[in-house]
Amino acid sequence: MPWSRIEHEVEVALRSPANLKVLRVLLQNRSKYLTKYYISKETGVPNSTRIMKALVELGWVEEQTISGHTRYRINMKNPKVKALLDFFTRIGYLKY
Repeated sequence: MPWSRIEHEVEVALRSPANLKVLRVLLQNRSKYLTKYYISKETGVPNSTRIMKALVELGWVEEQTISGHTRYRINMKNPKVKALLDFFTRIGYLKY
């Protein structure tokens, strides 16, 4: 199986350390809509556009645009996101 072939949505969502950092910030702020600027500031990831697009397409993140400003919030209705929150908390990657 070639390395570039993606078999599961989890491989898309968790494909890099940058993705993990973005997901951590979104989970830490799960009740809020966040801008890409805020996400970049908190993660050190200079451009999260590709990551956010993929997470929105997967249904892991909700996108909201008001007056031309787009914000993002983790989709806590998604069972995989709930499982990720539990996993990140159990291993100490995320603190409640």
